[in-house]
Amino acid sequence: VLRYLPSQHYAAHHDFFDPADYQAGSRKDHGLATNRLATIFFYLNNVEAGGETGFPRSGGLDQPRDFLDCTLGFAAKPKKRRVVIFYSMLPSGEFDQYSLHAGCDVINGTKWAANYWLWNTPQMSSFSQNSDIKAMLQELL
Repeated sequence: VLRYLPSQHYAAHHDFFDPADYQAGSRKDHGLATNRLATIFFYLNNVEAGGETGFPRSGGLDQPRDFLDCTLGFAAKPKKRRVVIFYSMLPSGEFDQYSLHAGCDVINGTKWAANYWLWNTPQMSSFSQNSDIKAMLQELL
């Protein structure tokens, strides 16, 4: 679960792990064998102003120079119960460079959100078994 207060943001980034960014032998040195295939992003409340999820390369735009610029491409407005789903990998298994996205500045209010990553291989996680987390998410939704 994520919370953004006024002036908080998350600079543009990808959700996949590029093995070239990690040293050999590190825990993410898996190549394409295990990676985030897609992201499911849940908005848990309405935000008075700002807080969009921006996709600066939407529509085939060039790599942005400013990773905090939310005026480029497409931006999904945060609205309670809205869900944004996007792929981080292409059907070929290559990384989708156009999946670059950002959490834009919250101007007024607080943004509550949650993300869930779909992996291209099974992952071991106790998250889905945690009844406290399930109850908290049900209350927020």
